[in-house]
Amino acid sequence: MLFKTKEKLLEYAELTASINFASVQATIRFVETNHIIPFTGQELYSSLNTNYTAAADESTLSASDKNLLDQCRLVIGPMVCYYYIAKAEIKVGDAGALRNETNSQKTAFQNQVLNYREQNLREAEMAIEQLLQFLDANKTSYPAWQTSSAFTSYKSLFIKSGGEFAQLFPSQSPYRNYWAMRSKMLDVEENDIRTLVGDTIYNNLKAKDQAVVTTFTDNENELIKKLKRVSAYLTVAFSIPFLNVRIDTNGITVMSPSGRAQNDELAKRGSAADPALNLIIEKCQDSARAWSNNVVKYLDEHASDFDGWPLTTQNITCNPEIGSIEEQVSDGGIREHHSRSKGSFGLL
Repeated sequence: MLFKTKEKLLEYAELTASINFASVQATIRFVETNHIIPFTGQELYSSLNTNYTAAADESTLSASDKNLLDQCRLVIGPMVCYYYIAKAEIKVGDAGALRNETNSQKTAFQNQVLNYREQNLREAEMAIEQLLQFLDANKTSYPAWQTSSAFTSYKSLFIKSGGEFAQLFPSQSPYRNYWAMRSKMLDVEENDIRTLVGDTIYNNLKAKDQAVVTTFTDNENELIKKLKRVSAYLTVAFSIPFLNVRIDTNGITVMSPSGRAQNDELAKRGSAADPALNLIIEKCQDSARAWSNNVVKYLDEHASDFDGWPLTTQNITCNPEIGSIEEQVSDGGIREHHSRSKGSFGLL
């Protein structure tokens, strides 16, 4: 555990001095397991935890351990607040569940609790982004991260963080949205980006992008920027149908306006109607299509710089319910759009 005392915890968490440190330790361990290890990797976390636990004073830690410890705590502090408040409102004992309230200290209103949780979650999400940026910028100081599954996961996509995603597709909660849609982004890269540029170019770009040290040429960097645009728009279009759906023991449920409310701002907002959802899906598809054509134009203009371009003739089939192809792809990629229906999209 990366905290030993209540005083140190209070430097990173918006809690009162009366907090019982023993009662919050379980939440700290939960946060470290679920929100630190997935990003640092088990080996690097264990090394840091071992060194910190063994140190009589934090000042004796190495500079790399001190810096990483601070970055991790910036995540842990607000995330502990987010999780612990849900349990701190009541105390469970022999008499059952009791509300913790006195004449001088009243329980906060529900909307105040929700606002408190939401703000702490936002701060924790931003801190996770900073942790990833820190590790990436200082990866030579943390070889255990370079060999971890966490590093492999981080490097697996062209768009590697919520902060980068926010620059491509601004939204209210870009960090949360990025992690919610990340699995769909993998589908987009493998099924759409690969088809767009071909196996040779895609594999070459991936190999360089996933290396510890990236060595893109100027033209490859420009191509990657364009491909990220395609990926961002397609990811949003393909993810929207899944974002307000939950599958649990009750089956498949959809969020209602009242169920969606989590704080004052969201309480004034309801689930988008189908026409609004279809419109944003369609606009995202249109933007992805425009950037796809931009990619092909760029590759045509720099064909001599990219092994594998132009593409050899390939036949593309399409579900009749989705749309019909007006012209097949050959000698350089996308030439004509296909007819669309039901909000579908194909890289044609």
